[in-house]
Amino acid sequence: MVAKKEKLSLDEMLEQALVKDEDKSYRVSSNWVWTKLGTVCIINPPKTNIKLQPDDLEVSFLPMSSISEVSGRVVSGHVKMLHEVKSGYTNFIEKDILFAKITPCMENGKAAIVEHLVNGLGYGSTEFHILRISKCVINKFIYYLVRAEWFREEAKGHMSGSVGQQRVAKHYLENYYLALPPLPEQQRIVDLIELLFEKLDQAKELIHNTLDSFENRKSAILHKAFTGELTAKWREENSNYELSEQYLNLIKKKKLEINKKDSFQFWSNNDLPFGWSETKIDKFIYIAGRIGWKGLKAEEYTESGPILLSVYNLNYGDYVNFGKVYHISPQRYEESPEIMLKEKDILLTKDGAGIGKLGYVNEIPAEATINSSLLLIRANNSVESKYLFYFLKGPKMQEIVKSRITGSTTPHLFQRDIKEFIIPIPPIEEQKEIVRILDGILENEKMAKEISDVTEKIDLMKKSILARAFRGELSTNNPDEESALELLKEVLRERVEG
Repeated sequence: MVAKKEKLSLDEMLEQALVKDEDKSYRVSSNWVWTKLGTVCIINPPKTNIKLQPDDLEVSFLPMSSISEVSGRVVSGHVKMLHEVKSGYTNFIEKDILFAKITPCMENGKAAIVEHLVNGLGYGSTEFHILRISKCVINKFIYYLVRAEWFREEAKGHMSGSVGQQRVAKHYLENYYLALPPLPEQQRIVDLIELLFEKLDQAKELIHNTLDSFENRKSAILHKAFTGELTAKWREENSNYELSEQYLNLIKKKKLEINKKDSFQFWSNNDLPFGWSETKIDKFIYIAGRIGWKGLKAEEYTESGPILLSVYNLNYGDYVNFGKVYHISPQRYEESPEIMLKEKDILLTKDGAGIGKLGYVNEIPAEATINSSLLLIRANNSVESKYLFYFLKGPKMQEIVKSRITGSTTPHLFQRDIKEFIIPIPPIEEQKEIVRILDGILENEKMAKEISDVTEKIDLMKKSILARAFRGELSTNNPDEESALELLKEVLRERVEG
């Protein structure tokens, strides 16, 4: 017969609940108390007594997908009959905190306070830990704790289990040390966090609206550029330029490879301006990509030598950025002459997260080549390279990128996709004028990038606010308020008596 476990006295429970001085991470106000998360919350409490509830009682059901890792809120849910979920699922009640315990959901921030449950009862994924607060803590105070990135980073370091199935254990949460302020200060901290977050979210929304407006305007400008609308006034003022038809006839005389007599279509109606033509883009470009890696491995990268570019170098606006690059040996560079870069080349990301991203090679600081995620596109002497670059940045490219992303689990742009594009060809002087206008208008893209960087700073500010909040550094403390220790003792006393 197993001996019955003896109940601890209040003093013994208090000794277990308090954190030793040597284990305290930082100093806090004298009316705060260092304790453990499992003292102020019950982690995974016993299931709610439902014996008297009918099996056809409607209850809320929340799978893992119901929780948004972005907002930290319940964004969807289902209603099920009690008999469908009472076995094999995690049970929770109104105001409980759900905290994902499995990778990658935990690291991504899947945690939420559950509210407005059908009949006050909820069931959900067994991959949730349930945190039920005691009367010495406010649930939003704990919610903001477990949503903090630094909390999740610490928890990640204590996960256990096989790869892809790692979890945060219950005992880790129970023994997590936290500095607990008095209840009134908890409320002030929560109120200040939410006020500051609201202002930051408003700023972020304004930034996103500004960027969306810019992107829409940019798309409209590019459309006007390649239908002739952007240079309508210029054509009125410059009537002596060489028409596209004459221009293309000169190209033919230069023995540009044109296989069909109807390769070019000339316009004199409302579709394109008089003197413009259109044809497949492959008549004007050289396009190549790295065919495999020829055994090249990351450990072969060198400290100096020819540059190896990746999609990372296309993340800084229109121009390819050479600030942070990999290097390879001259031998590796020489074995792929078809992708050796020249000034005025265009680079296009053909796969991965950056699919469709473009970069213009304005200058080359040293010999350079590309990795297997990029395509090299080079305009021949019969078309302005920057004109071609802006055309590829336009709506037609975005349409094909969207079709690749939505139509495949592994989106990829092929060379044939690019070669099939129909490109409008104005006379060379008008191409130059279009480039001049677009260079000026789209200079604002640099400003858009700077605005985009502000959103990252907003996210960092939120992290800083949470870190300072749980250290008592938001100037919310009132040292005259009763210590949190007294309320903690009351909670423990009730457990002893219960």
